Amino acid sequence: MPVHVLHASVKKVYGKKPDWWAFNEPALVPCNSRGVVIPAGYETDYASRPSWVPDWLIPKSGLSAMPSAAHDYLCETGIVSRKEADQVFNQLLWEAGVPVWQRLLMYYYVRALGWVRYGK
Repeated sequence: MPVHVLHASVKKVYGKKPDWWAFNEPALVPCNSRGVVIPAGYETDYASRPSWVPDWLIPKSGLSAMPSAAHDYLCETGIVSRKEADQVFNQLLWEAGVPVWQRLLMYYYVRALGWVRYGK
């Protein structure tokens, strides 16, 4: 039985880029249209952002890590529309307790630039 994505466990992936993680267990992403399961073994770098963006502005880890991993999975697979993936991301950021200013910044960032990774 999959666990909610915000409570899933991950492990460090060695031998690749230094900031990659893999899901230890299947994780459920609650979507408006249906629940989507991220399979165990899915690898993520959490928040994808340019290296020049400071971590305090758009963090690669912390409270936003699992919402970012869920968003990456939804966009890479194209299981749901990009708009729905972005809305789920915003909802998960809220549920994770990301501060409002940061959540809105991250949400509008993916709305503006999310097309780069959608369906890849």
